[in-house]
Amino acid sequence: MSIPLKDLAAVPPRSSRSPAIDKLPTDDPPTSPISPSSTSSSQFTSGPTINLEVCVVDAGGVRPKTLRSCKEAQDYFHDQPKLTTSSNDDGGITDPLSSAAYIICLYQAYRWGPLTISEEVANLVTAHVETFPEFSNLTNKFRKAQGPRDEGWCEFHSSFTPIQSQLPGEVNYVIESCYLLNHVEWNGRPGAVDPWTIHQSGVYQKYLTFEQSACILIEPSINMQNRLRKTLKEGQAQTGAFISHWTELHILSIEDLDDNWQAYVNFLHDSIMEIYRQIRFFRLGGTPGGEGDRLSDVTFEQMRRLQYFSEKLLRAAHILQNNVEVLTALLGQSKTMCALDKAASKSRYEALDTVLDRRIRAQGFCKNYVQSLSKRSDRISVEVQRRIPTQEEHAFGS
Repeated sequence: MSIPLKDLAAVPPRSSRSPAIDKLPTDDPPTSPISPSSTSSSQFTSGPTINLEVCVVDAGGVRPKTLRSCKEAQDYFHDQPKLTTSSNDDGGITDPLSSAAYIICLYQAYRWGPLTISEEVANLVTAHVETFPEFSNLTNKFRKAQGPRDEGWCEFHSSFTPIQSQLPGEVNYVIESCYLLNHVEWNGRPGAVDPWTIHQSGVYQKYLTFEQSACILIEPSINMQNRLRKTLKEGQAQTGAFISHWTELHILSIEDLDDNWQAYVNFLHDSIMEIYRQIRFFRLGGTPGGEGDRLSDVTFEQMRRLQYFSEKLLRAAHILQNNVEVLTALLGQSKTMCALDKAASKSRYEALDTVLDRRIRAQGFCKNYVQSLSKRSDRISVEVQRRIPTQEEHAFGS
């Protein structure tokens, strides 16, 4: 989903990406199978039209632009100064800029679809920013797929490189990091058994300590898009704070991580308990649990739904743990950088660490609750499996 950066209005809820369904939802993309060897075609669009959002934020203001073709992208990046750490003959930085930030947003054509840029444009972006090699590990998570993604791995990479300054006795640094986080969004599909969807978002940042930076956001959440637009809309004070320290982007990227997770887990709990209530007792008369009650029959659809939601719980617990691992790694990077940075920046690190601590605890508590629900679901499944032979005996006996 792509909403131009120049549109600073609030972003509406993510619209449906699949037709209405009356059965359990599937996540298969509406595309034909692809060859396992066609790596680039599964990751990038093959058509002439692209969708790439770019924005430069500096003392001159906020200058957003949406690029729709490879030619537009070539012309745009040709005219923009490169964010580079290459040294010139004097040992300084080539094409030094005043405080400035590049913001680049990449999107997928649909969930599990290819990125809406061509491979040539992707190479233009990485060459312009001079991303570190690990960035490709992040982009590889956003390629066309034929089913649920392998969520066995989480992504976090970082590097910290000192570079020579033009000022005697001063050392500048290049801070580079990228990671993958998963958030929950309302999918709005009419008639869907599960109205919630787990989405992954990628964040890349390259920050030079003389207040030049570039960030690449891949499939940013709706809430993050809204907050980014709000930041850019609030004027020079807010945009200046955004580009003046590397921690600001990460606070922006993780602030909304907990949004909707509680609602999603509550939905899974209610769905499983509703199945349990349906299959536990079917009242014929008398007092509950008395002579007038009997165990209700278990239908195949109930078994199927229980298995479906049980798998959802297992997936959610694993994804929450991945989020915790990424946030913990980012917290470690913050503490390492804080020890090397100036005392004047301590408050920035404290702000980031506070947000990270809260998100780590919230995601961990949520994971513990999901695991508890998963155990309850397993117990219900055992009861269902015991019930089926009894049903068959009654059926044949009658």
